[in-house]
Amino acid sequence: MAFWNQAALEPKRQYKFLLSFPSSANRIESYLVKRVDKPKFTVNAVQHDFLNHRFFYPGKLVWDPITITVVDIAQQNSAGNMSLRIMDAIKATGYEKPDSPSNPKGRQTLSKRNSVNLGLGQAKIQTLNADGDTVDNWVLHNAFITSLEFGSLDYTVEELVEITMTFQYDYAVLSAGGS
Repeated sequence: MAFWNQAALEPKRQYKFLLSFPSSANRIESYLVKRVDKPKFTVNAVQHDFLNHRFFYPGKLVWDPITITVVDIAQQNSAGNMSLRIMDAIKATGYEKPDSPSNPKGRQTLSKRNSVNLGLGQAKIQTLNADGDTVDNWVLHNAFITSLEFGSLDYTVEELVEITMTFQYDYAVLSAGGS
């Protein structure tokens, strides 16, 4: 394999990336992100039977959810506490605890408009090279949280507490470099 001898050839590395939610008031700082899945999709196969034969045709392209893992930070106020910050973001999507049926806020439901307007709607995943320049850039359009895990606590380990979020999005766009 002679191509590995080429000094200009640089493979992408899993640990050289940035994730950003540019306009979110409850944003997640890039340095707190521990892991992120790159976008992926599935093309459904549509089956057609004719006599003794079965044929398949490409159906709809569906973008699959991605998972993001961040480190929880410990502050007593919601500006610094990641768990409280994320819960504030969820409340801003329309979720309210059911205090009373007569409470107008208690009848509010989640909406895509509010979820996207949180600033999570244009999540950006950038892969970096050795010089710190962007090699490729994924933008997730209309992303919103569909699952949330606040981590585990355990007296027998010294690991950091992690928050794991699953995001659904309408579609993703890949561009080269910083474009």
